[in-house]
Amino acid sequence: MLRRPDVPKIARIDMTPMIGTLLVVLFIFMAAQPVCACKGVDLELPTVSDQWPDDDIEEGSVYLALTAKEETYFNGRRLEGGLEELRGRLVEEFSERPRAPRFARLKGDVSAPFGTVSAVLRTSREAGVRSMRLIAVKHFDETF
Repeated sequence: MLRRPDVPKIARIDMTPMIGTLLVVLFIFMAAQPVCACKGVDLELPTVSDQWPDDDIEEGSVYLALTAKEETYFNGRRLEGGLEELRGRLVEEFSERPRAPRFARLKGDVSAPFGTVSAVLRTSREAGVRSMRLIAVKHFDETF
């Protein structure tokens, strides 16, 4: 059969196989998504209490406290020098006992400003504290 030279040839792309492939890939991703879902970080948020849990008392731990008026305490003594004094006391404490665990406990009033709590945590970390446990109290008293 002879072709007429004046009729242009039209090329068409068959979309059916491509749509089928995309649907299969979409189904695979949808089926695999629950299996591959990343698990979040487990947090143990502090509860409001008035005393340390019995299983939380360890030998050689450093005890910090923070009041609603942003007063900081170190092992039961009020720090007048703020965060700089806290950093110095922590460094001194850990240099006296280099093999002791570098754990600290922070007892804070629930109405203490978060920025102050964050600054105490950051200062403690910079001074060498490796692990910090928190306890929130309704009304701060000076007992540990």
